[in-house]
Amino acid sequence: MSASRQRLRLEIADQAARHFLVRQRVTGIESGSLELFLPIWAPGSYTVRDYAGFVVDVAVTGPGSPTVEKVESSRWTVSGCKGDVELEYRVFAPELGVRSNDISDQHAFVHPPATFLGVEGFLDQPVELEVAAPDGWRVFTALTERDGVFHAENYDRLMDCP
Repeated sequence: MSASRQRLRLEIADQAARHFLVRQRVTGIESGSLELFLPIWAPGSYTVRDYAGFVVDVAVTGPGSPTVEKVESSRWTVSGCKGDVELEYRVFAPELGVRSNDISDQHAFVHPPATFLGVEGFLDQPVELEVAAPDGWRVFTALTERDGVFHAENYDRLMDCP
């Protein structure tokens, strides 16, 4: 497997408000910009969804003071980036279902298409995922785990593994 150019970290930012915090590091950017998206689909579902409506506070940091702008309902553009950037955003998790995110005082369910931004030009690259679960919680996923980090061969595989 080739080295990952994307590393995600997922944590519960505010359990009472039902928000996940996602940090997404993208490395090896050569073009000066990134096109980001959140799917409007879910594997096995034929309904258009508005997952991006649950994403708030999207921010970016990195060399050269990059900026991020929402350009369509489910798309963002990062400008002024070269090398590496780190994105940070919150995802509202309002309901338990097979096509939505949920946080309660006993569990969290992560639906990847509603949670993790895709990066155009990086979709076929490996993705690493670190989950900062609350004390006493266990993580269950179909992704391969090595040394406390989960690995997906590419973005599509990440989307298929709640």
